[in-house]
Amino acid sequence: MGVPLGLLLAGGIAFAIVVLTTTVGGATGFIDSTASARIASASGTKSSADCSNVTSDGSTVTINPLVGRTVVDGKTAEVIPGGCSVSIRIENTGQVPLTSSRWTAEKLPTGWSITQSSSNSAITIAPGQSATVQLSIYADSNATVGAIAGRIVSAT
Repeated sequence: MGVPLGLLLAGGIAFAIVVLTTTVGGATGFIDSTASARIASASGTKSSADCSNVTSDGSTVTINPLVGRTVVDGKTAEVIPGGCSVSIRIENTGQVPLTSSRWTAEKLPTGWSITQSSSNSAITIAPGQSATVQLSIYADSNATVGAIAGRIVSAT
C-alpha cells in the first residue's frame, strides 16, 4: 500500500494522509496516519571538482559546482573534467515509514551529470529517523557554468 508523499522540498515539509481501512461490526472505518518529512541538511565535498557550495532554500537543494579550466592567451578556455559528491539528509517527521526513491534534477547545466548511489536509491526511513541520499556529480570537458537544482521524490 502506498500513497505518494509528493515532493520533499529542501527545508520544507510535505504532508500526505495514509488511509488504513478497518471493518468494525460490518461498518468501514478509517485510521489516519500523517506522512511528512523535510530536508534536514545538504553538504558537498571538494575533489577534482568543488561541490562545497550547497544550499537548501525551502523549495530546492541547489549546488553551485566549480570545476577547473585551463586558460591560454589567444585560445578558448578548456574545462578540466572532474567530480565531487553531495549528501542530502532527510528526516521523517511523520507517523509512517517513507521510501526516499530518487533525486530529480530540475536544472542541470550542459556537461554535468548526477547519479545517486545504488546503495541508497530506495531508503526506508522510519518515523522520527533520518537517512542520507548520496549523489555523485561529474563535469565533462564540455561543462558550462551554472547551478544544479533539484529535489528528492519520496513515497509512503
